[in-house]
Amino acid sequence: LSDSREFVIRFGIVLCLSYYIDNDRLPAIFGSFDRLFLSGAHNYYYVRMAIVWFLATSLYKCPDATRRYACSGSLPPEVMALYRRKVRESFRTRDMNPLL
Repeated sequence: LSDSREFVIRFGIVLCLSYYIDNDRLPAIFGSFDRLFLSGAHNYYYVRMAIVWFLATSLYKCPDATRRYACSGSLPPEVMALYRRKVRESFRTRDMNPLL
């Protein structure tokens, strides 16, 4: 997730989404997201959407860790808004609270 190319970053996020969502790996993945936010890479449309997709899926699989991260203040406002919307619209998470 440290590349500067939009689709390489997106591929890395989707790879994490598909194979690495568990409570042991989430801190490292969320740390990578924080670095993406600091670098401005979240401004890429497909990176932003992959992050939101990852967060909604991790909410379903690891709700406590995901909610803590979402409430930590790390998410830029536009990513937070998309995350809330994705949670609300997703079949698996529509009845879940995205925050603590």
